[in-house]
Amino acid sequence: MSKNGFLWICHFFIGYCNPGSDFKKWFGKTQIKEVVFYLSGDLNEGIKRISEAIDGLDVGILINNAGVSYPYARFFHEVDDELLTNLIKVNVQGTTRVTHAVLPAMVKRKKGAIVNIGSGAAINIPSDPLYAVYAATKA
Repeated sequence: MSKNGFLWICHFFIGYCNPGSDFKKWFGKTQIKEVVFYLSGDLNEGIKRISEAIDGLDVGILINNAGVSYPYARFFHEVDDELLTNLIKVNVQGTTRVTHAVLPAMVKRKKGAIVNIGSGAAINIPSDPLYAVYAATKA
């Protein structure tokens, strides 16, 4: 990997993710890897694809930008099991598993950075009771 850049692993595909074009414009020698998969789907397959994509590469920065929320505000007791499971799988398990896949090489090299994108919903005072699970998973 170039000393002038970093490697971006994008593991967010609930919405649109295309950091490559902007980063290449700003940092011409930046190497960018995008591994796109649904975190609400097969995490094992996604983690396998990430591991294959970064094998032998010097990952400098991991940006965890995954996140899903409710389609509309609702009280905790109104959140159905499927949505609850999906929120936890994407916002907690997905971020944790991706970090776990990337971190060992950073530790071995004694350098690297991990940026976890949270949400203001986790720190609003008072916290929004209609998005309790989302706020808890993005703290």
